[in-house]
Amino acid sequence: MMDGQRTMSMKPDGNVDVRKTDAYRLEVYDQDGILLGAVPLSHFVNGIRIVNDRLFIIDKMRGAKVFEYRIVEK
Repeated sequence: MMDGQRTMSMKPDGNVDVRKTDAYRLEVYDQDGILLGAVPLSHFVNGIRIVNDRLFIIDKMRGAKVFEYRIVEK
């Protein structure tokens, strides 16, 4: 910590040139914890944020991309 500020360093492991993967899937549950379905993701995931009716999946390390999805209730 410097001057009250936090510092952080992230060093990715493995081949950071790879942009596609099949290692992740997004699982959707109802309010009782019952699995409603799963969606395979083809990109790396370092963070997930939900803002209103939008889901943002963040890939910080490989391509520095943000994927945006609209949440729809059926």
